[in-house]
Amino acid sequence: NKCPQIDFDNQLGMKLMMDYLWSLGHRHILLASADNNPNSLRRQSFVDFMKLKGIKPEIIVDNEADLIRLIVNKSNSNLKISSVLCTDDNIAVQLIEALYIQKSKSRNFISVAGFGNQGFLNKSSSTKLTTIAFSLEELASKITELLNLQMEGKQIMNMNNLIKPELIIGNSCQAFSSKH
Repeated sequence: NKCPQIDFDNQLGMKLMMDYLWSLGHRHILLASADNNPNSLRRQSFVDFMKLKGIKPEIIVDNEADLIRLIVNKSNSNLKISSVLCTDDNIAVQLIEALYIQKSKSRNFISVAGFGNQGFLNKSSSTKLTTIAFSLEELASKITELLNLQMEGKQIMNMNNLIKPELIIGNSCQAFSSKH
């Protein structure tokens, strides 16, 4: 806690994504996470948003393989899931692939969104993931700024820097329609 910290602004990222999904008409949004941290800012921001809208937040936390299986099973049941927000882009891509394989069983299109994993590589050329990302250039700039302060002999302990996220819109999310 005494070291300088540079982090992605998870709260703003969740707000951007939730506002976007809400603007598309999604009301039953499921949060999927492999992170079991009860203090997760992504999870808390999701809960706060849903409660503000008067909707009970639904969250599934499990390891990646079981998480995908559970969501695919939910999508094939009578439960009305309109979109799934994954806290990691890799989970989102796996979910899209699993839903595509199972699409004959489900009559509903489920929008899938990811979230800020810089290690993400979009393997599919037909599906572009809607996600939250951040600028590697801004990250490099913040690190350089801290290094310069340190080289000047200035105290940099207990500094917090947040990198502003951006919404990347792909075709993995569609407007909600009761016809889906």
